[in-house]
Amino acid sequence: MTIRLKQWICYGAMLAMVSYMLVSPTTLWAASLWDAYRQAQDHDPVFREARASWLAEQAGLRAQHAVFWPQLSASALIARKLSTATGQSKKTINTHQYQVDISQKLFDLSQLARTKQLSYQVKQQAALYAAEMQDLMVRTAQAYFAVLTASSNRYYLQAEKKALEQQLHQVNQRHKVGLEAITAVNEVKASYDRVIAGEISAYNELLNRLEQLKGIVGKDYSNFFGLAEQSKSLKLSTDKHLTYWNSYSRAHNNRLLASFDAVLAAKEAIRHKKALYYPIVSLEGQYVDYTDTSFLEQKNMQVGVATQWKLWDGGERSAYTEQARQHYQQANEQWRRLLRQVEAEVYKSYLGIRLGDKLLFADRQVLLSQLALLKSTKEGYKVGTRTMVDVLDAQRNLYRARQQLMVDRYHYLLNTLQLKQVSGRLRDHDLHRLSQLLSKKIVIQIDRDRL
Repeated sequence: MTIRLKQWICYGAMLAMVSYMLVSPTTLWAASLWDAYRQAQDHDPVFREARASWLAEQAGLRAQHAVFWPQLSASALIARKLSTATGQSKKTINTHQYQVDISQKLFDLSQLARTKQLSYQVKQQAALYAAEMQDLMVRTAQAYFAVLTASSNRYYLQAEKKALEQQLHQVNQRHKVGLEAITAVNEVKASYDRVIAGEISAYNELLNRLEQLKGIVGKDYSNFFGLAEQSKSLKLSTDKHLTYWNSYSRAHNNRLLASFDAVLAAKEAIRHKKALYYPIVSLEGQYVDYTDTSFLEQKNMQVGVATQWKLWDGGERSAYTEQARQHYQQANEQWRRLLRQVEAEVYKSYLGIRLGDKLLFADRQVLLSQLALLKSTKEGYKVGTRTMVDVLDAQRNLYRARQQLMVDRYHYLLNTLQLKQVSGRLRDHDLHRLSQLLSKKIVIQIDRDRL
């Protein structure tokens, strides 16, 4: 009984812990970039809005297709009629009437044009939905990398603060025994205070970036995965010429495709307005069954072809047609403007990647130079050829070089994603492969209860 009671106590404690993690509003999650993207698909309102718009257009097209199916309706009327003929007493007659109507369109050019218009609108929303999916990948990566960059900045400031604490202690000890002037102590103290202020600002920036990521994925994260100091190659299959990316983007950029579908839809809208005054031909059928208490019984059935033709409307059709033409011109100019934007974005992302290779090489050279400079400056300080200010400057520049290298590496990865996005080539496996490059686990310590 004692062993069984202990087992139940353990099970209860585990269940309580799991329940707390599920219901606690401050539960923190660990996730890779790929996990964050999968969460964003379920929680990002922009992406969900695009999906709802696409499904709504599909439903509207199905409703439009129903116009070309037979339309069947039925009605029933039960009434009491009071008859007051001259020279006769009043009569009350109960009537029963049942009616069935059926209609089938044979020719309606306006509805055909409307159907084509809605078809293009469905294609437009599908392209926008695909564009939002790619945009969600980039926005998630941007927010995720922004957190990593802010965390890296905070980390290097904390490392610099720790180094300054040691230097401040050493300088104080040397000052007590007369080996250092008070100016050296004040210089180290000023640098230490500067780092303290910078750390507070970095902490605030980190909180803002975490909240921005939460707005996309819907969860708070505590553990992340970032680039290691010496990680593998950052190449992500972008070794194509600029002309290739330009031509590919013209044919596959989803927002450009959606804009072109909007042009085609606007063109069909012109046909729809023009066809409103073409004749409408339909097959009509009707069956009526009428009986009343005066022993009158009628059963009528008729089938025929009906034609409707609106001949004059006071200029309404011409006005709506001109409005549709202007909307078509507007959509066409929007497509041209978007095409130029896409070409500019392709050039910007392509240039960012090509120059990014050189920039990363330069950043690594700067880091090596700063390491050597700090070492030589410390040696010079020991022999009296350099001052404490020189040591502090060299140390600060070293941490800045490390931070700049990390920032430029994340910018390089973002440029690869943005180039594939603007060209229409970005797929899930691209983000998954990028997520695999982030192998270093990063734990962010945030005390939210004290905020």
